[in-house]
Amino acid sequence: MNILTNPRTRWGLLASAGILFGFAFLYNGRQFGKNPKDEFTILAAKRADLVVSVKESGTLEPVNQTTIRNEVNGSSRIVYLVPQGTMVKEGDLLVELDSSEQEKRLERRRLSYESRQASQAAAQSRLVIVESDAESDVRKAKLKVDFARMDMEKFEHLEKDHLLREAELSVLLAQETLRFSEERYSNSKMLADAGFETSSAVSRDKLSVTSGSAELEKARNDEEATTRFDTVKRYRKLAAELVETQTELMRRKKEADRRIAQAESKLNSTTASLEIAELALAESETQVTASKMYAPHEGMAVYGGSSSRASRESMIEEGAMVRNLQELITIPDISTMKIAIKVHETMASDVEVGQEAFVTLDSTPERVYKGRVSHIALFPDRQSFWSKSKSLVYGAEITLTDPTEAINPGASGKAQIVVHYLEDALTVPIDAVTTIEGQQIVEVQVSKRKTENRPVEIGIVNERRVQVLNGIEEGDRIILRKAG
Repeated sequence: MNILTNPRTRWGLLASAGILFGFAFLYNGRQFGKNPKDEFTILAAKRADLVVSVKESGTLEPVNQTTIRNEVNGSSRIVYLVPQGTMVKEGDLLVELDSSEQEKRLERRRLSYESRQASQAAAQSRLVIVESDAESDVRKAKLKVDFARMDMEKFEHLEKDHLLREAELSVLLAQETLRFSEERYSNSKMLADAGFETSSAVSRDKLSVTSGSAELEKARNDEEATTRFDTVKRYRKLAAELVETQTELMRRKKEADRRIAQAESKLNSTTASLEIAELALAESETQVTASKMYAPHEGMAVYGGSSSRASRESMIEEGAMVRNLQELITIPDISTMKIAIKVHETMASDVEVGQEAFVTLDSTPERVYKGRVSHIALFPDRQSFWSKSKSLVYGAEITLTDPTEAINPGASGKAQIVVHYLEDALTVPIDAVTTIEGQQIVEVQVSKRKTENRPVEIGIVNERRVQVLNGIEEGDRIILRKAG
């Protein structure tokens, strides 16, 4: 952006020149050398390259860096830490945390997982048995229909006892199922009180107890119905045995479906329990693995967190306790560095991304690094709103284009951004220009004994020289008077 198209910057510079030199001349001409006390220098107006730049101090930072955080839940103690400043390679061990508790938890969860694997296998076998038994019961019911007329005696001496025994077994099975559910519910409550089981699992086991109680009640009702009514009714109504056996066939099918559904439900429950145990096991394995952190790429290891003992954040050192997600180490990529600076509001509009810049470090001022502006903030820095100077500043970043492998992050330096560059511009010293009644004036020697004040139009201004667009020519002898 040309300074002539930026009214704020142009008039700011002109006003500054006017304040400094506006009272140097009180009339349009002088008798050259008339006052022996005058001290002056004669300089020729000349053409030269004119550079306008922004100079600010800042701190060197890497453009890219990787942050290593503690991924272990809770708090952990550091048992090994790579020395700060070490150049590490990909795969090098950076941090190791005490994983004894995680390893104990992992072992418990592995045992729990294996136990639930066995329970699921048992449930799968049980389903196969139940399906086989159900198929057998249906087949027997069909035979009863076919041989109802011939099996009256068989019913009296054999099948009656079989039905009674089956009802009794249903009661025993329901009792055992209820007892198992009650034991599991009791264990779940104890585990939940110790923090090793979820409330949802406790509620699920409580529901199993309620379901088991209902099944036991139903089994007892079935046993009573068989004893008091079925056998008597079938004995008294042998003539209707065929119809009864058909009804029995239908009942057997429903009973088979119910038992199969129960076995499938048990299998689904154990499968879900196994999946939970598998997730818990995987989580523990991840936690144990996370206790050792390795370098993802080559770079320098820099400790994260606060270096102050008064900080609430733990210092990064061996033996320190660190929390989950705490920043432990950063590995900056020092192949590409940037310097962060603050640009005063009067010059911020002249700074643009892509402008050429030069950086010198305080530690090696003799070395100049090339760079380019990679970022300029759209809004002022918030902290500048509360500064005593009341001046606003804009954050900017300059990315160095020269190799920076030998530079450590955090080095302080100075950046110079070239905002304007004019080749072969007609210039005079900035002290040679003054302002009279709003007009820029340059004193020019017209003869050996006489000078005159010439109105000029100025352009770009830097700290030392001013571009003159009109009013004088190259070679004109310019009077530079000393204030006195």
